[in-house]
Amino acid sequence: FPQLKKSVFKDYLEEVKRTRKPAQFEFYYEYYDLWFDESIYPSEDGFSVYYKDITKRKIITQALEEAYKKENEILESISDAFVAVDKEYNFIYFNKKAEELLQIKKEKAIGKNMWELFNYAKGSIAENEYKKSFKNNETRIFDFYNEPLNTWLNIKSFPSKKGLSIYFRDITHEKQQQEELEKLNSDLNEYARKLEESNKELEQFAYIASHDLQEPLRMVSSFMVLLKKKYENQLDDKAQTYINFAVDGTERMRKIIVDLLDFSRAGTEHESLEKLDLNEELAEVLSLLHSSISKKNVDLDIQELPEVYYSKTAIRQLFHNLIGNAIKYSNNNGNPKIEIKWTENKKEFQFEIKDDGIGIDRKHHEKIFQIFQRLHSKSEYSGTGLGLAICKKLVERYRGNIWVKSQLGKGSSFFFTLQKNTHYA
Repeated sequence: FPQLKKSVFKDYLEEVKRTRKPAQFEFYYEYYDLWFDESIYPSEDGFSVYYKDITKRKIITQALEEAYKKENEILESISDAFVAVDKEYNFIYFNKKAEELLQIKKEKAIGKNMWELFNYAKGSIAENEYKKSFKNNETRIFDFYNEPLNTWLNIKSFPSKKGLSIYFRDITHEKQQQEELEKLNSDLNEYARKLEESNKELEQFAYIASHDLQEPLRMVSSFMVLLKKKYENQLDDKAQTYINFAVDGTERMRKIIVDLLDFSRAGTEHESLEKLDLNEELAEVLSLLHSSISKKNVDLDIQELPEVYYSKTAIRQLFHNLIGNAIKYSNNNGNPKIEIKWTENKKEFQFEIKDDGIGIDRKHHEKIFQIFQRLHSKSEYSGTGLGLAICKKLVERYRGNIWVKSQLGKGSSFFFTLQKNTHYA
């Protein structure tokens, strides 16, 4: 067997010859591709060698070692902490992440009983859930507060033939965020409640104030008219002008008060939504604007409108204000034209009220929806600067949007959307 001259067998043989002590070892005989369990004993005549073929056992052992090594690599590479316990709750596996989270070395945990090592968890939700895993042979998922470590853990317990496989991760930051979010929601709900109360108080105040303010205005206006009638022949032109200014001022003040009341109420009433035929609602609005339409000889081009679920008061006020503005700011030369059309998608209707009037400079497109924002003097165009602000409140109350596209001298298109989903009402 010349192959043995440069092998481990030859080394052990020389060692036995020198020491006269027996040797026992495992030896891979490459020439035959076999594993042997060898024993060499010294004797008076030389050596006695005992050996047996252990190739099958070796292959199985190596396969098991490879599998165990691979399993360890997997368990060490997962992001969760992982431990395994037998049916008596003794630790049989402990990965590095578990060492970090539980602040204990693997060597001190393996073979130790879970409840002796972590006695603070005895009788807690953890013990109850592990018992359910064993009893019902089912996976259990729960959150556990580790008081000594001041840490929240999310734990998943899986039953196995040997006992339990337990995965867990640190969710302390998530819990803190959840608590902060719950507190924020609570604060927001409280703020919304206080705001609702404040809005009701403001609405009531606006109503009372408008009523009380209108009364003295009516009195001033009435007495001025009486003064003019009774002493008309005794007053000069300057006095007549002063009286006219006073009457006009009180009338404008009354209009501002009424519009302010409308603005304060716009979109605040919890009016129930109803199915509306917009063609009928628009007809009602146009009948109210009939005088202005006839006076300016307005040409109306109206597309057949859909049915919607909406507030009757809100939709009429929207159309009234927007069409009224289109008439008011129309060109004086020629017959003004107003178009009303719409489109839709899965979520909403979009309406457009287009005119060929004086138009609006691009820099004022946002400004016009703000309260008391006027682009013209009272001598040019009447109004209080509240109409479009009211429209904005009405549309946004029902989660819609309103905007304008316009160029100075080239007319305007006002757009607004109505949601198809009516559950917000």
